[in-house]
Amino acid sequence: MTKTEMQVMEFFWETGKSYTFAELQKYFTEKKGWKKQTLNTYLRNLHMKEFIKNIVTKDDEKELLRYLEEEKDGKL
Repeated sequence: MTKTEMQVMEFFWETGKSYTFAELQKYFTEKKGWKKQTLNTYLRNLHMKEFIKNIVTKDDEKELLRYLEEEKDGKL
């Protein structure tokens, strides 16, 4: 995992929540100055490495990004 991917994961771990892409984009644009494509690249890499997954909520059909619990517990 790269340093920057670790920053993304630390955000997930610190908050313990799932997020829409728009919510993540707002946060990382404001805090890091990242463009949409930059964030998308990091999230895609983390998804391919199985650190995060996409889920669809049943209530409102939103697609959320969620970290995988086992990774939080030190299996990096």
